Amino acid sequence: NQLGIDMSVEGNVPEAFSIFDDSVAILDSVKQRVCVYENGALARTIDLTQAHDIIYGYSMARQGCSLFVHDAYSDTVFEFDYFSGEIKNSFPVPEELCENDSCNLFEIDGSIYVGARRSGRFMLKNLFEPDASAVIRAEETADNNYYYWSTPFTSGNNHLQRNENKFYYFINSDSFGNAYFEVCDLIPDMEDYIFADVYLLKCSSDGEIIGYAGFQNELEIKLPHRHTLVLEDGRVYEMMCTETEVVIYEVTFGSTYESRVDELREYYRIHIGID
Repeated sequence: NQLGIDMSVEGNVPEAFSIFDDSVAILDSVKQRVCVYENGALARTIDLTQAHDIIYGYSMARQGCSLFVHDAYSDTVFEFDYFSGEIKNSFPVPEELCENDSCNLFEIDGSIYVGARRSGRFMLKNLFEPDASAVIRAEETADNNYYYWSTPFTSGNNHLQRNENKFYYFINSDSFGNAYFEVCDLIPDMEDYIFADVYLLKCSSDGEIIGYAGFQNELEIKLPHRHTLVLEDGRVYEMMCTETEVVIYEVTFGSTYESRVDELREYYRIHIGID
């Protein structure tokens, strides 16, 4: 019953998780299932191979009694009954978001939305209304110097200023209008490798940075696709996967963040043998 961690395929790990009032669900991509935990114990599993013999679950979202799982192999979102585990329906990913491994699923006001980064934009489309216009939540400027973002509670004029080594990725917003971002601060002098100091930013509805949170991502064998979860009430959780365990942490934001770039550069030089 343990979660799948497959070291033979570049460290495949559970790709996403969700936390609800009654349970915790983990998308066990390696074993092609969803594991549902209640009161700290595994209560049941949902077999994703009902949808297809080979399926790679990349993200998920719940709406009432239904759980929606995005299959990266077929660009399809499958609907399962959250309690019985039976498959109920399937929906194609909107065409302009297809063939994008970063597709995320969100439950917003009773509908399921597909979100993905395309051409410097983070776009959302209603899964149930594929002909409706996309909603832009974040967008890079043409010169890549600024990253503009909006939420249902903001004016859309907020922005983060980028520099050469930092990349920002919109995660989600909460019901208070705060927006959350993953920041990848690339480590210089390691041209043949891609390593970064990865941390989280919390921005208020008026665009001010009001919180930072770091974690020891160098201990992970692979960063899960949706490793950060933002709940409507502002709680934030982080899932980390090592060679032996999957751990979910509740995130506490601080007022400052001290860069770990120099520390991580030395760590990777020693542990990975980079000259």
